[in-house]
Amino acid sequence: MLIALAGITLIWLTQASGLLILIEGESRAAGTALVSDERGPLVQESALSAGLALDRVEVEHWDNGETRSVRGVYTIETDSGQIQVDLVANEPTTVGGVRYIQDSRVGHVYAMRLTREDRTDEQEFFLAEPESLEQPAYLDIPLQTGEVLRLKSVLLDSASGAANLVARVERSGLVVGEQAVVEGEPAAIGELGVELLDTCRWTILVVDSTPGYGLLFGGFGVISLGAALLYLATPREVTITREPEGDVRADWHAVRFGRLYEREETLLRAAAAGGK
Repeated sequence: MLIALAGITLIWLTQASGLLILIEGESRAAGTALVSDERGPLVQESALSAGLALDRVEVEHWDNGETRSVRGVYTIETDSGQIQVDLVANEPTTVGGVRYIQDSRVGHVYAMRLTREDRTDEQEFFLAEPESLEQPAYLDIPLQTGEVLRLKSVLLDSASGAANLVARVERSGLVVGEQAVVEGEPAAIGELGVELLDTCRWTILVVDSTPGYGLLFGGFGVISLGAALLYLATPREVTITREPEGDVRADWHAVRFGRLYEREETLLRAAAAGGK
């Protein structure tokens, strides 16, 4: 119990975990700060202790279209070089003392060029992938003109991640225009020019470099082992009773697993009777 309590205290004092939002093909260097970080009193900042890169994201769906699994393939730097690690959602993997957990959140990021008159902006828009293939993803982007650019993404193929993107411009609740957007083919929606530059998937990686988990789980292991020994080490009782007539009677009893200790009882009775 003391070992488990020491592990809990160590985790609370030195907790260092957070999130990374990564795009396929993107790398992050050691020392990169984590977002939504959780820090213990002794930790000043949650950051990557080793560089890593997201190689690709793979999503599988059930026959009914619901998400079955999310898998991220990463390249992580270690003292002995780079290694490739497959992370499945909600299955922690430890590399170099750091726990990496693939989040189930995934989606598409669209790099787009928006043009209006003489002004051009290049932006990245993140759309979360719905829980089912049959559901589209939406994102509303307010424009400086007061209009709203609404993006609609429909996943076409689960394995490749191919998606269909439709852009709509609305003004005061009225539809100005709508156009399917294809990579490399500029489109005009009212006075707004829209061009899709690139498409890829994004996901979230949980990074936890908190020490003390081994101590905590080791403490629970010791507790479990002790409980098993207490249960399996069956106590046997010998009760000595002196009768009023002066005779002495000995009774033998096993608290558990009586049949297992029948031979012990036989030997004791034989010895008491003068046998061997």
